[in-house]
Amino acid sequence: MWDWLSRRGRTQKSAKAAELAGDFLQAASLYIEANAGADAARVLLSAAEVECDPKARLLLYARARTIAPARSRELHHVTVSRARYLLLLAPPGVLSPTQRFDLDAAGTDLESIGEHALAAQLYERLGDRNKLEDALEHAGDVDKLAALVREDNISTHEHAHLDRLRSRVNALVDSGLRRDALSLLLQEPRPSLMEQRQRLENDRCLAEQVALEWNGKMRALCFTDELIIGRTDGHVCVPHRAVSHRHGVVRSRPNTGIAYEDAASRNGTYYRGLRLSAPLPITERMELTLGGEVPLSIEPTEEGLWKIEVSSRVIYAAFSSWAPKAVGWSFQRGTDGWLEVHSNADPIFLVTEMGHLELASIVTPLIGDRLARARGGPIVALVRSPS
Repeated sequence: MWDWLSRRGRTQKSAKAAELAGDFLQAASLYIEANAGADAARVLLSAAEVECDPKARLLLYARARTIAPARSRELHHVTVSRARYLLLLAPPGVLSPTQRFDLDAAGTDLESIGEHALAAQLYERLGDRNKLEDALEHAGDVDKLAALVREDNISTHEHAHLDRLRSRVNALVDSGLRRDALSLLLQEPRPSLMEQRQRLENDRCLAEQVALEWNGKMRALCFTDELIIGRTDGHVCVPHRAVSHRHGVVRSRPNTGIAYEDAASRNGTYYRGLRLSAPLPITERMELTLGGEVPLSIEPTEEGLWKIEVSSRVIYAAFSSWAPKAVGWSFQRGTDGWLEVHSNADPIFLVTEMGHLELASIVTPLIGDRLARARGGPIVALVRSPS
């Protein structure tokens, strides 16, 4: 017995020396040999606190917990330190399965030593509402429990509000009032509505660039009082060296009608060999030359549009509005630039896989809309992407 106590004393002395020298692992090994589990756990905790590698640090915590005597101060310290470090390793965001397992196990260990408040922090990070409430109840945190109840009430109200808002937006979209639907979404800048808002913004049909398949014929339409032609700027781009960045403008004026005007271009615009120095009224087909090299023709069509052809590209200018003769509709440019379809004599139906839906009297179309003038009737207009 005396020899055993003597050896134990020498071993503990050697462990203390190793601890003072900073060799915590050697000290822990000697303390274990001397049957001093509390001291071994203490130095392993010290080793963990200075360890930079997360995996190695967690292993030291685990070893210290295994060695520490039950209900000891060292076990309490190790359990709390490990839990706080796990929280530090789990920043906001998606947790991995390993992180979730470690946090949950650490929470259970904390509750076993009475650290319910810290356990609640781990369960909150996990998103485990049941365990969070139990931990807060054991911790006696009445204020936090009351806050959770308030959050539940707010969340329920928020979900109900969002459901009503989505129903309202869908009803507006289905009736053709897409501008109103987008306006409603813009008034509610919520992340959960971002996708629907972006879809409406991307699919809206802007009047200055309309690709419309009308009675089976494709039309590139432009609804603007001033249609600009240029090499880089404008509604019609002509990539030719003789054409200026902003070369000419086709204008529509209530008193003077349709006219072409050169926009002070470097190479000018020619009509019948003469360079234009003033606006040229257009009443019939006229052929001009941009920069003396690029042909440009402008002519009225039987459909009530103005056909503009330049550099093998054809665009139809509707200016502010267009009322096709065969259908009791009119197409107009809205004040916000959105194309509008007005029902003058014929109703407007949206053709879907579920059938024909009658729309409002003024429709703001979306790219992909298929429109008919009668329920069950053929498609009259198909809105396509201008690109």
